[in-house]
Amino acid sequence: MTEETKPAQRPILQRVVSEGIAHIRKQRGPALEGPVCKYRTTHGRSCFIGGLIKDEYYNVDLERQKVTSEEVSDALIASGYNIDWDVYERLGTLQTELHDEVGADVSIGLDHPHYEAQWMIAFEKRAERWCTRNGFAFPVNPL
Repeated sequence: MTEETKPAQRPILQRVVSEGIAHIRKQRGPALEGPVCKYRTTHGRSCFIGGLIKDEYYNVDLERQKVTSEEVSDALIASGYNIDWDVYERLGTLQTELHDEVGADVSIGLDHPHYEAQWMIAFEKRAERWCTRNGFAFPVNPL
């Protein structure tokens, strides 16, 4: 079942999807500290949504906030993602399905040397499924 997006919001949500996927592809893995997903890690990684927040609008207090919080939405709006409030719930779904839960599809442990490669394979599959299910263009991996 797909969630409906207001027609005026589809282009900005497509931009979020495309830029979030491009960010994860460039980073080549998740933003984890131990088993915990973070908007930004201490070693320079950021999650699907965290990668969209410009440095000047990120602060460590965001780590305690859900994607759908006013604080995170303010940081995204300031970063140029002017999405209606009712669409932010979709961002929570994106963050969960395309970052936080991807590890569940990986059959090796976090400490395995091939974990991130396996995570990326699972991410690509999830991203393509999410885009197809929700009627968004899946950006082809240029690699």
